[in-house]
Amino acid sequence: MPSILERAKTAEAEKPQGFMCDFADEPNWVIATNNPVKYIDPSGLYTLKEGVPPPSPALDAMLRCIEGRLLSSDFVVTSTDEDIPQHRPGTPHREGRALDLRYPDNPTAVLRAAKCCGASYIRDELLHPSSASTAAHIHLGLDALHGSHGPDYPNNQCDCPTKKRG
Repeated sequence: MPSILERAKTAEAEKPQGFMCDFADEPNWVIATNNPVKYIDPSGLYTLKEGVPPPSPALDAMLRCIEGRLLSSDFVVTSTDEDIPQHRPGTPHREGRALDLRYPDNPTAVLRAAKCCGASYIRDELLHPSSASTAAHIHLGLDALHGSHGPDYPNNQCDCPTKKRG
């Protein structure tokens, strides 16, 4: 199992475009709330629902960042890029650019953290189910869809400057 430092370096290298915090400016231990001496990741990162393939490196980095912001959260990824009827070829899921999380106890906190960790499309499928939705979940995508950030994209400010990687 990789060390905290190795996982943080991996997350930095695979960080999606549009991350609100740029790790290059200062050390940022994604899974230890910027303090690897004081904090550990007791949950061992998010878990995958049985049969769900691992997320792409960019989605993995986003999940690690979200988990780092919400230390007490336990995330279950219920869908990534598996070949199922809801994920037609060419859709963000099938291209490794979107995932679904089991509906959390703290949806507002998850949505806010997702925005700060690079999600460009955010949908709370309990409040705003898509036509393909089969259960309540949080849908996160790395790209805006048709110019939209989604019906549940939060208006919160992140606690670090917005930066674009060039």
